Amino acid sequence: MYINPSPTGGMLHYSTQLVNNIPEEHEKALIIGNLGDKKSLYSNITIHEISWKKTELVANVLEIRKIVKSFNPDIIHFTSFHFILILLVPFFKKYRIVVTAHDVDAHQGTDNFFYKFVLDQYLKLGDLLITHGKNLKDRLVEKGFDESKIFILPHGDYSFFLNYSVEKNSSVENRDTLLFFGRILKYKGLNYLLESLKLVIQEHPDVKLIVAGKGNMDEYRDLVQSFKAENLDIHNYFIEDKDVPSYFSMADIVVLPYIEASQTGIIPIAYAFSKPVIATNVGSIPEVVDNGITGILVPPKDEKALAVAILRLLKDKQLAKELGTNAYHKMKEELSWDKIAIRTINIYKQLL
Repeated sequence: MYINPSPTGGMLHYSTQLVNNIPEEHEKALIIGNLGDKKSLYSNITIHEISWKKTELVANVLEIRKIVKSFNPDIIHFTSFHFILILLVPFFKKYRIVVTAHDVDAHQGTDNFFYKFVLDQYLKLGDLLITHGKNLKDRLVEKGFDESKIFILPHGDYSFFLNYSVEKNSSVENRDTLLFFGRILKYKGLNYLLESLKLVIQEHPDVKLIVAGKGNMDEYRDLVQSFKAENLDIHNYFIEDKDVPSYFSMADIVVLPYIEASQTGIIPIAYAFSKPVIATNVGSIPEVVDNGITGILVPPKDEKALAVAILRLLKDKQLAKELGTNAYHKMKEELSWDKIAIRTINIYKQLL
């Protein structure tokens, strides 16, 4: 049985790709938020939708207990968590639990006491933990988790986005385009990218940065207003799945200027579209971005180094193309979900 409270965004994409690639001979059930028209993303699985509304707290808890007891799973695999589930921790302890630890520490902007408490409860729930890099495994060991119970699996590819049609954007024609994609959160270092853009424009005025994602832009307002419209385009809202390919198709380079990080699903999307990545050397990102092969790594909080890397790829189109091609091949060879699913089944077997 799989439990993923989030019916949108990266957690939805992660769970759909994992669950769909678990072999059909295994009986599967999923507890998830209300999917709406996204239910078609799943195949060969029984789906139970839960509202997760605070106003329906008691009803949700009772419904989840009922679903789990009825299915009587050999394994429960949490691919994400919700604070409501804390009330069910004693109940879940009766079962064999696998937890995917996408994050092992709270990020800047979400590092309040409540979030830290929920994350801690989530991680401790697992008999076995899956995480997306050695850096993250080492951090879990530092926090007191048993190293023998932590398994490293890569974040799988998001090549399913290639199945959507792509709309052209005339505003980026004849301009080299940078893309910052995903939720706008402090730890993602957008301010450093905006500062580096000033430096890039001095040498390469025909460049445009597209910022696409939902989040609070207030602290960046002064920086944003300092740019001309032809150099900066802000799409400050949630990007629907059908629109994701258009953004990555129009980009020449995908930039992740994160201050700190664990791992990210943005890189597999970039690789699916054969785009080179410029990212900071934080968390387990260096374990998926091969410096000088699939992208360029720079130090965090260094707008000058970021600008140098951007200019290098803008000026050397052949290198940028080679990195993008290498990125796509890395995705196909190392990040395929069928291989990840087989390795996941082998992890389950440790508990049976």
